Order: sequence, then C-alpha cells, then structure tokens
Amino acid sequence: MKLIARKISKKINNKIIFEDISFEIEKGILLIKGKNGSGKTTLLKILAQFEKQTSGEIIYDDIKKFEISYLGHKLGIYLELKVEENLRLFPVNEQFLKIFEIEKFLNYKTKNLSRGNLQKLAIIRALSKPGKLYLLDEPTVSLDEFSKEKFFSLIERLSKEKIIVITSHEFIPFHHQLLSLDQ
Repeated sequence: MKLIARKISKKINNKIIFEDISFEIEKGILLIKGKNGSGKTTLLKILAQFEKQTSGEIIYDDIKKFEISYLGHKLGIYLELKVEENLRLFPVNEQFLKIFEIEKFLNYKTKNLSRGNLQKLAIIRALSKPGKLYLLDEPTVSLDEFSKEKFFSLIERLSKEKIIVITSHEFIPFHHQLLSLDQ
C-alpha cells in the first residue's frame, strides 16, 4: 500500500496554487504545512479525488477509492439530529467515543455541541471508516490540549497500519514525512 504523487501542480484561473509536488508514503503520517492560501486544502481535495490536478500523476497503489476517508472544513454532520442519531448513520468505532469522551453527549442535539465537540464527532466519523488512506484537513482546529493529545496518540497508533495525511499549522512531533507548501 502506497500513495505516490509525482510532480503535482494546480492552477486556478491561471494562478499557480502549487507546482511540482512529489512525495511517496507507505504507512505512516505525512504532515503538510503551509501558510493560509498555500494550497494545503486543495492538495488534500486532489488526493481525495474531489478535484483534479492541473498536471502530474497520483498513484494509489493498493488503495481503492472507497478506502479513502476525508475530513474537511465542512464537517458533514447533521446538526438537527441528536449525536446518537448522527453516529448511527456511519459505522463508528466505539473505542473512539470513549477516547474523545463523547458518550456523555449522545442524547444532545448536535447543534448544541461546542465547536470542539463537533470536531471530535467529525474525527470519530472519519477515523472509524474502514480504509487505508485518511486525509485530515486541520483536524485539531477547536480541540483543547487534552483532546489534541488524545488525537495525536490515536493517529500515531493508526499510522502503523494506515496512511494518514494531515494539513496543520501545528507541529506534529511524530510525523514520518513533512511536506511544506510555503515558497
């Protein structure tokens, strides 16, 4: 299982967002860092196959499209449902509920959760999907320090079997590869 990018470039309205991005990762964590507007989210959407690159090649070696999980800025959670109802819509790893201490909110309307707890719910959903490639766009936004530690510990464990690509302004000390989009 590998994710390989060769000379990926993206232009929007003749503006170069990024160019000649290359990397190869086989299990582990790829941390993508960069300033606001550097193309981190766009690159993640390209890897998720939501957008097309302008040029270059992406090879998903032994990774099918249904084995890709994506967590973006839009959390994809139904705010009018209770937390428990949201969780029933997707297969969820019960351990993750305990790790992020979401069980106490199961009967809450999702719209009444704090921004941090909404983020935890989205993380739980994204990481619970059985897959090989996890694309996480700024996953620690709105998390408190305790929750960040839980998240980092969890992805470090998952990275032994999966490929995890994270965009972040924060430094993740145990990443396996770093890709900087700052020019």
